[in-house]
Amino acid sequence: MILLTVLIFMRLMIFSEGNPVWNRLPESVHATVGQDVTLHCWLTGLVEGRALPRWEHGQGMNKKIISKGSHSTDNHYEVLENFSTGQYNIIIKNVTLQDGGPWHCSHIEADPQTKTIMLIVEGNPVWNRFPESVHATVGQDVTLHCWLTGLVEGRALPRWEHGQGMDKKIISKGSHSTDNHYEVLENFSTGQYNIIIKNVTLQDGGPWHCSHIEADPQTKTTMLIVEETDDKVHNNQMMISPCAWISTLICLFAIVFHFI
Repeated sequence: MILLTVLIFMRLMIFSEGNPVWNRLPESVHATVGQDVTLHCWLTGLVEGRALPRWEHGQGMNKKIISKGSHSTDNHYEVLENFSTGQYNIIIKNVTLQDGGPWHCSHIEADPQTKTIMLIVEGNPVWNRFPESVHATVGQDVTLHCWLTGLVEGRALPRWEHGQGMDKKIISKGSHSTDNHYEVLENFSTGQYNIIIKNVTLQDGGPWHCSHIEADPQTKTTMLIVEETDDKVHNNQMMISPCAWISTLICLFAIVFHFI
């Protein structure tokens, strides 16, 4: 009976503490690549021994869920808790462009359960190494790669260019030819902004330029070398062969008549 009374009393004490309440937090934080930056998560009524907040960043397969004691292999971030002030902050060390975007601090007992801070990281994208030339055969689908470290959603995007003068094409995400001859695929988690050229033709050959206004240099070029199929080459040779025979016969007749 005494034990039951104690348990009921403890439960009442816990519920009497109420749910944590969010304190005012900055809606956005600015940082420069390479800095250490602290994002604040601040609640009144954060109590040791009860549910703790957690931090989230990214989406899908790249989503990170970070709580006290969780560290990346390179100690890129660290969570600091302080129950006397109700703060549950995260330090992001040597911040990168990929760290930019919304960071969510959530607590299951708070209302609302989540507060969001936008981390805005200043810095320029950097080119990664990709092939200088790509070979393809007429009729194939071919992918050309444009790859940058620091390609960030919501900022300037690359664009593809091909051709010159009146025939110059400028291709970006969402732009399609009427016959869907090409398609641009973006992936911010890997920094790739690739173009797929479908049913490639000889006219698609030549330099393709991927440019980004914030990169240095602004443009990288991939040379697309398009070759005809073996059957096409063979047919062309067969078409040329009769002409070659006729020329040979004419030359022989000319020689014979010369000596007659």
